[in-house]
Amino acid sequence: MSFRSLPIWGSRSGDKLARYQEEIEANPLMAKSLIDQPDTFERSIPVFTYEGADIIECACEELGWPNVTHDGRMMYENSFTPDRAQALRWAIKSARSGIEAWATNVAERTAALIEARTHLARRQGDLRTLLSREAA
Repeated sequence: MSFRSLPIWGSRSGDKLARYQEEIEANPLMAKSLIDQPDTFERSIPVFTYEGADIIECACEELGWPNVTHDGRMMYENSFTPDRAQALRWAIKSARSGIEAWATNVAERTAALIEARTHLARRQGDLRTLLSREAA
């Protein structure tokens, strides 16, 4: 796919994005060269988050919302912290909440399955009774 063929999203009704869209369309090679330049950062502050059981270390120039990490992750206040132990506590809390939610889900689905099997057995019994009456 060539750079020029990439889709550009957003409206053209005077929003800030329209300016960038126009500049990219006017000089797509310059835009591509800017995008291809390596990222450089004034500071690299360690910051931690989690995914499942993994505690992930990232880096950022500025802590907190609405900043992003060097690898492009949006740093929400409740999911990124400079304290590794806090990220671990959040991960534990999230795992416990997930267990509680899925245990409830399994219990509800198990009850629904029991009810469905009961209705199925009743209908199968009805059919056997009706077929035996028909045969008689």
